[in-house]
Amino acid sequence: MFTVTDSAGAHLALLLRAKEAPEDTAVRIAPGRRGLTILVDEIRVDDHGYEYGNRVVLVLSSEVRERLSGKVLRCDHGDDGPHLVLQNLRTGEKPDNR
Repeated sequence: MFTVTDSAGAHLALLLRAKEAPEDTAVRIAPGRRGLTILVDEIRVDDHGYEYGNRVVLVLSSEVRERLSGKVLRCDHGDDGPHLVLQNLRTGEKPDNR
């Protein structure tokens, strides 16, 4: 299972608002040249969507969702601002809800 923390959902919602992204778009995690990348993209019928508030903020293809199984997307806040982080979960470990 892939999990998105509330803080990550809030950060994604802020990103979409800042880009003035239309309601039929969301942040997508997709394969890139060197691993995974994020982009704002149209929501597709076969996507797995993750909501924050009243909006879909993140979408994944089935392939990427399977690849991210056992991971949590969280938002860390450092000196240089917020960062999205993929956290690996070991069996029985609860996600850090940052």
